[in-house]
Amino acid sequence: IVKHTEIFDGYDGGSIDIAYLGAAQIDRHGNVNVSKFAGRMTGPGGFINITQNAKKVFFCGTFTAGGIKTHVEDGKLVIDQEGREQKMIDTVEQITFSGAYANKTGQPVMYITERAVFELRSDGVYLTEVAPGIDVQKQVVDQMGFTPKMEAGGPRLMDARIFAEGLMG
Repeated sequence: IVKHTEIFDGYDGGSIDIAYLGAAQIDRHGNVNVSKFAGRMTGPGGFINITQNAKKVFFCGTFTAGGIKTHVEDGKLVIDQEGREQKMIDTVEQITFSGAYANKTGQPVMYITERAVFELRSDGVYLTEVAPGIDVQKQVVDQMGFTPKMEAGGPRLMDARIFAEGLMG
């Protein structure tokens, strides 16, 4: 049994190799907000300690919030109903995770959703992958509060096995 204070000593001491966490808002600088949004203050808990000290951070969740509905058909992701709220916005209401700090420390950061994968780089947030069946402009870029950076040729497709029945192999 570990005391609560000792757990935070572990976080702060770098005991976490990889952290997988959610995000309420993500902005063009790679900042994440989980502590204050839509007029509510939830507080960060250990989020700051974990994210600042993990060797790699992956933020996972849906691309939009509030009622999103999807299904997979013929190996492609289908958006049945878009969420009411954008999560990828120009500027987060409160910075709970700093993209600038992650870049300063060389911490790898990715943002993974059902339809798109983004990566924080020194010059901004890059769209690196999209799900099969997703229209990059209409179902990703147009649903964001900023335009992500992309490499020449655009984002690659996510592994098709993710959207297939059965084991991935």
